[in-house]
Amino acid sequence: MAKILLVDNDSIVLKTLSHPMEKAGHCVLLASNGRRAWEVLEDNPGIEAVITDLSMPEMTGQELVEKMRGESHTADIPVLMMSSVCSVSAVTELLKTGSSLFLPKPVTTRDLLAYIGSATRTQAKAS
Repeated sequence: MAKILLVDNDSIVLKTLSHPMEKAGHCVLLASNGRRAWEVLEDNPGIEAVITDLSMPEMTGQELVEKMRGESHTADIPVLMMSSVCSVSAVTELLKTGSSLFLPKPVTTRDLLAYIGSATRTQAKAS
């Protein structure tokens, strides 16, 4: 199945969201902030999608996406941004800066798995 990078500074969220993805057969890599996520992306070629929280210490989800879009080896990886705080203007800005989709927290397992399926199918067509 897919190799997914899940990024959140809340260890409970990481555990809660990674379990159903792994149960569905996906390889899930974890990072607790955007800086660590960038290191994981650099060290693990073949990541097919990134699911990240917006608000994190050291490097936010938006900063991570902006960095990804600026590098050729990560520019086309789909990114799902999630946050418990959202406004229409904030979501619009996130989508303009390169997030593929925004979901408000709490994210349901069904929505998460549907996004992974859609993102990885899109990646396969682009390759």
